[in-house]
Amino acid sequence: MFAWGASQVQIDWSNLNVLPLIFTLGSCVAFFHGLLIFQATLAIWKLESVEVMNTVTYGGVQAAQYPIDIYSTWLRRAITYIIPLACISDFPVLLIMNKTDPLGTSAPFQAVSSVPGFVFLGASQITFRYGIRQYASTCS
Repeated sequence: MFAWGASQVQIDWSNLNVLPLIFTLGSCVAFFHGLLIFQATLAIWKLESVEVMNTVTYGGVQAAQYPIDIYSTWLRRAITYIIPLACISDFPVLLIMNKTDPLGTSAPFQAVSSVPGFVFLGASQITFRYGIRQYASTCS
């Protein structure tokens, strides 16, 4: 979808746009990998954690398909600061397409907005290691 969409709009494919694109794609992979690790960690303590994570993963994929400015303030904050979906989907695209953000974020913010995807992966790995240390098997 990205390749088709990019072919339909005028984007200057200079290094200033290719590097953020590569970084953003890596951040997306890191973020969703982190979600899977976090789901595995929740399964250590709670067997019914799959539905909670399905809400985040599938709901997040649906939410990331639309511009962030259509959502209410509390939801925008949640998908920016708690679950950084907007950071890996909306803000980098605005930078690459050279569009102004209706919410007023700056180009430098948009350039580094993919970093939370990598941070989320690291936090998920730390949480998983903690969960493994706390795990007590019921097998005999």
